[in-house]
Formats: sequence, C-alpha cells, structure tokens
Amino acid sequence: MSGAGSVLRGQRSQILWWGSWISLAALLATLVIDAWQRQAHYVLWFFWLAPLAVLLPGLARDRLRSFAWLTFVVLMYFIMAVLRIFAEPHSPRAQLELGAVVLLFCCAMFYIRERGRELQRTNADDPNSGAES
Repeated sequence: MSGAGSVLRGQRSQILWWGSWISLAALLATLVIDAWQRQAHYVLWFFWLAPLAVLLPGLARDRLRSFAWLTFVVLMYFIMAVLRIFAEPHSPRAQLELGAVVLLFCCAMFYIRERGRELQRTNADDPNSGAES
C-alpha cells in the first residue's frame, strides 16, 4: 500500500504537520471551553464539533484529501471567529480562536502543497510506481 503515511516527511512538511495539529487542538479547546461556559445544549456541541471530528480519522492517516477538506471546513469557523471578534473585541478567547483558525488554515494549506510535492518526487523516483502493461 503506497499512501501518504508510507513516505517519510521532510523537515518543512513535518513542521507544517505539527502546526496543523497544534492549531486544530487549540481551536477544539476554544470551542469546547466556549460551549461549556455558555452552557450550550448538547445538540449545539454536536454541530460545533462534528465538522472537525468527521475529519480526524483521515487527518490521523495523513490523507491529503482530508487536509484539503479541513481547509474548506475551517472557513466556516473563520466566519464564526470574525463575528465573535466583532461582538467581543477584548476577549482573549475570541482572539485565540481567530488565531488558531488562521494558523490552522495556513498550516494545512501549505502542508498539502509541501507534502504533495514530496509524494510526487517519491513517485517519480520509484520505478515500480508507474503503470505496468
């Protein structure tokens, strides 16, 4: 099986991978703390966290498609964070949420780019990766 997980990451992609996971953890933490402090109903918890939770298995398997979907999903959280910044401009949690969203988007986007190049180089160097007739 030749997936993204079978090829070692380079230094830049490793940094971007860690940046993605750390910023994802920060975003999840801010969402959970916010929902807990507002005593949100469990249905709201589900709708706040489900879009990210659905992607976690693919992210853990290093699937670039999951990282690509993550960048689309994060845009929804970006809109929510910008609205929260305007509603609560001096809230450190709102600022942390916006920072985590922006960092997550950038790290995931550049990780896809860097990791895709690594995988293409590896496939180009591997004579067994071509189509066999």
